[in-house]
Amino acid sequence: PTRRSSDLVTATVNLSNPVSYEQAYIFLRSLEQGLFRMQISNLALAKDDNNGITVSALTLEVYTK
Repeated sequence: PTRRSSDLVTATVNLSNPVSYEQAYIFLRSLEQGLFRMQISNLALAKDDNNGITVSALTLEVYTK
């Protein structure tokens, strides 16, 4: 079935950077296993000089109904 645009809510999430790879993985995994149907439509990761990573602003598409 085709979704209507009214069934889609877009949200931007900003993380406090830098973060450890493990923290970013746990966060993304919890989004994936959440109750809402959603997908990450924008994500960029960059290695930090101190063994961490920098995560760009995440754009989430959350489906309602």
